[in-house]
Amino acid sequence: MTAVATNLLILPLVSLTIAVGTNEDWIDGLAFYDNAMNALALDGIAFKMTLRHVVDEATAPITASTGEGSLLTSGNRFNFNVPVATMGIVPPAAYVMDVVGMADGHQRIIMQGQVTVFEGVTR
Repeated sequence: MTAVATNLLILPLVSLTIAVGTNEDWIDGLAFYDNAMNALALDGIAFKMTLRHVVDEATAPITASTGEGSLLTSGNRFNFNVPVATMGIVPPAAYVMDVVGMADGHQRIIMQGQVTVFEGVTR
């Protein structure tokens, strides 16, 4: 059995509904707390995210990770950090996404949801 050194296994599954434009950075964020409102540190957890039209679609318009800097963590805070250069090439549409956390020999989904990418007006 792998020793648990992070909070990965106690993070709740978060359901999200997000709208983001093709002419902006995707910089939404959230913070994790336990039931007593103590911050749940994300230290030592790597995260990756995939956005697709449907779950079984072969291609993914956006993939992001903490390793490449398009997902960021600090303490108990998690942020999407997808640049406008990436958002600008994503076709406006409805998508599904999930975020997977990896640590301590485990991998689990910690966020899932729907993302609407809309065409930005300002160029």
